[in-house]
Amino acid sequence: MDRMTMRILTESLQTKFSSDEFGVAFQYFKKRLFARKYRPVPFLDQIRTGRNHPEGFLRITDDAGKLMEVDRRLVSLSSSVSPEILIPITASARVTLPVKEGNVSVNCFVNQKVSGEAESQTFNIGLRAEQLSSFIVVLGKMAGAGMMIPSHAAILRNRDDLTIPLVLSEIPSAKEFKDAIESLSPEQKRFAEAYRSMQLDGTLFSIAIIQIKPQMEVVLNLPEGSLAKEVELSEKLLKMMTTDGLSSDLLSASKSCSDPLLDVRRNIDRIDGLLQQERDEILREQERLRRIEEEKKRQEQKRLEAERRRKEMERQRAMRECMRKEKMVELTNCSMQLENISCMMQRNEGGKKWSDKEQ
Repeated sequence: MDRMTMRILTESLQTKFSSDEFGVAFQYFKKRLFARKYRPVPFLDQIRTGRNHPEGFLRITDDAGKLMEVDRRLVSLSSSVSPEILIPITASARVTLPVKEGNVSVNCFVNQKVSGEAESQTFNIGLRAEQLSSFIVVLGKMAGAGMMIPSHAAILRNRDDLTIPLVLSEIPSAKEFKDAIESLSPEQKRFAEAYRSMQLDGTLFSIAIIQIKPQMEVVLNLPEGSLAKEVELSEKLLKMMTTDGLSSDLLSASKSCSDPLLDVRRNIDRIDGLLQQERDEILREQERLRRIEEEKKRQEQKRLEAERRRKEMERQRAMRECMRKEKMVELTNCSMQLENISCMMQRNEGGKKWSDKEQ
């Protein structure tokens, strides 16, 4: 929108348009003109397994806390398109997320910006876990069909609330890019087009939510939904796998057992006993090291105290020696004065005898 049009609109409507004003106006027009299924909806998704109670929420808000209005469409997805999404963690570890057939929601957001403004509106991604619930959130970008490159990940549990600033970057449109490279040479055009293709491959931001309990049921050979109400058992399993770093093979149930949940409890009790012995051994070792350290400190204090006393005795000895020298000097001075006095007295007596003889 050029300056003249902006000036005419401002004078006619008595309103100074900004990016926020345009956004509110466009959302209002969409709600008035579009059918219900095409109207924008707030970006607020529930994180749940099946029809169970939500374990958390995913939302995108602006700086004022208002939910982002997005255009949401349901797309019918076939497993032949992309049967799974691969998330590489390390060179030897990767996570595979299966894509189920059915409807998948696709969200679109149009950000209005008035030319001349310093910066456009900023948004935040909010994630919250409910009490006694947990899940893993992975942030990254899509690197093609069926691959997600992760950049950050976190475990949210027991009312954890995570807010992540969503930094939006703008790239030229196809027409602007075509006009910009019109004057370049063919080789430079090919380079610019290849670089733009690389930019477009990394612009699709993605969020993956991984439920922890269903994944633990799979790796522990448990029936589906068996950990839904086992809160204490789930917390203990999560602690052993994350904090203690135990492998799921040590805790999983045998495939031939009749009660997998009971078998997992027995494995947990056995491993917990071994861990407790190791913790006790670590505590005893720490106590032994603490006592050794305290003994070293006591010995060091004794040495310092003896050194202090030795220095104090040397100082007192030096003071006594200095006082003795001062007294010796004083005695020497006194003896010299006495000699001088005796000489003077002798002189006086000799002069008196001489005067008596003259008389």
